Amino acid sequence: MSKYYMRVYIIYALLLLIATNVGGQSNFSAFNTYYDDSFTEWEIYSSEDQVGTIEMKWKLKNDWTEWDVAIGDYYGNIKVKWDNNPYHWEFRINNEIIDIKTVYPRDDSEWRINDGNTELRLRSKYKNTNDEWTVDHKKYGFLDIYTAWEGDPRDWEINDGLDEAIGPEIKIAMIFIAILHSSPKF
Repeated sequence: MSKYYMRVYIIYALLLLIATNVGGQSNFSAFNTYYDDSFTEWEIYSSEDQVGTIEMKWKLKNDWTEWDVAIGDYYGNIKVKWDNNPYHWEFRINNEIIDIKTVYPRDDSEWRINDGNTELRLRSKYKNTNDEWTVDHKKYGFLDIYTAWEGDPRDWEINDGLDEAIGPEIKIAMIFIAILHSSPKF
């Protein structure tokens, strides 16, 4: 085999590896329920490709206090930090801890998401509905999360204008808050 063809194969293999590597991916474009009649399993997308899932850990018990995350090379667990306090969550993912709590006590329309270095605030765009969530930070940019169809919490779109300094862990935490507060609890 000539050196030319060897280089072509190596370049092709590298491009294929880069195209399929989701571990470094942090721009999510959408998420939706896996089943139309259940809000316990969610698929996360980047462009048109599914890159991972967020699933309720104890589905049979209908326990909303603990969730598993598997997105690309990111694996973690989101759970209520203190028993009986749905306003404070802890997200452990790939040796990172993300603190998720409400800005104001017992008001789940605005959340503080902090990874120890960066803090962003995710808020419901309108107090009377959880169909739209937004982050608007003068240094880090913006992120909008909204339902694809008004009033239907099964399919969501993400408009990500956040700086590259904001890692996927914080974005996953934001997606989780939208999932948690838009889903009907049966």
